[in-house]
Amino acid sequence: MKNINHLFLITFLFSACTNFADPVRKGDEKQQQIHEKAEGIIRLSFQQQKAIGLQTGKIKYRNMNSSIRISGQLELPPQYHAKVSTFIGGNIKKIKVIEGDFVHKGQVLAIVAHPDYIELQQDFQQSAGALGFLKAEHLRKKTLYNREVSSAREYQKALADYNKAMTRYRGLKEKLKLIGLDPASIEEGEINASILIKSPIEGYIKAVNVSTGQYVPPQLELFEVINNKHVHADFKVYEKDVYKVKEGQKINFTVPNLPGKVLQAKIFSVGKNIETHPRAVHLHADVLNEEVSLIPGMYVDGRLLVDDIKVKALPSEAIVTEAGKSYIFIKSSDADSAAAFRMIEVTTGISDLGYTAVNLWEPLADSIPVVTKGAYYLQADLTKGENEHSH
Repeated sequence: MKNINHLFLITFLFSACTNFADPVRKGDEKQQQIHEKAEGIIRLSFQQQKAIGLQTGKIKYRNMNSSIRISGQLELPPQYHAKVSTFIGGNIKKIKVIEGDFVHKGQVLAIVAHPDYIELQQDFQQSAGALGFLKAEHLRKKTLYNREVSSAREYQKALADYNKAMTRYRGLKEKLKLIGLDPASIEEGEINASILIKSPIEGYIKAVNVSTGQYVPPQLELFEVINNKHVHADFKVYEKDVYKVKEGQKINFTVPNLPGKVLQAKIFSVGKNIETHPRAVHLHADVLNEEVSLIPGMYVDGRLLVDDIKVKALPSEAIVTEAGKSYIFIKSSDADSAAAFRMIEVTTGISDLGYTAVNLWEPLADSIPVVTKGAYYLQADLTKGENEHSH
């Protein structure tokens, strides 16, 4: 019985000592956290790391490009941009397309009618009939002349009349072809009261500039057709950077309708003259991303890749800044339920495609994990701790 009471007393005293020590331990732990934050160290449980989406990785060597910032717009080569008009004025009888429609080369865009078309075809038929008569007359006079039955004057007049008729016939024939009519069928007696306006290229209807019933004079722009498959980027590079540019270089660029997507182009032509305002040279580059939809005239912001070098780099979001300096977080220790992360200073170099070159101020083993995602939250928590300590 005595032994049992003695054991109970020891247990009670141990428990009491433990309870009295708790406030001291908690205070020590708080002081330790304040000290660690002052030293740029922060501890997070695995649950906290998961909550902020914290990820770690290694500093790796990457091929990085130093670049020149350039801007410009998307353009189309002239052969893929058509403005459609008619050679002879007429009234719009029917419009068969709307803006945005895809059309094939030779597809009918509109039907135009006018009495002048009928008159032109009648003139051609009469010319064809007269040409047949004058050709026969020319051959007859030639035969008589060779037999010395007809004079040279009569033969020359018949030849001149035939050549004149032939010239008129050919001229009217070409006019008919220009407005899309078939001279052969017209010569056989067919007459068309209207003509078909056709697309000269494959592409999309960019503009419809006429209305049904409207009279359209010659050379008025009726439709505009563009083929976006052949769009290229037209950039300007300032005079001071022209010596760095050459054909074959790559350009990474972005467009407003594809936020966050980096496209690439390759220079195929460098301008040979410098514009005055601003003093810059034009660069023409083929777009290498064929699967995207690009619109001519769209503004583009680009980076001309000049040098390709291998450097230590991290994702740009792994780097935080404070008071004009750059820092990263490394994993300094790992316990059963938490991990410690230490902030160290670095200097940064070139940035390219979401990565930034880093130079370390202190030696760091390649195997040490670096925070690649979530560094901003660590910095915010560290700053918060320092502010609370200062109060």
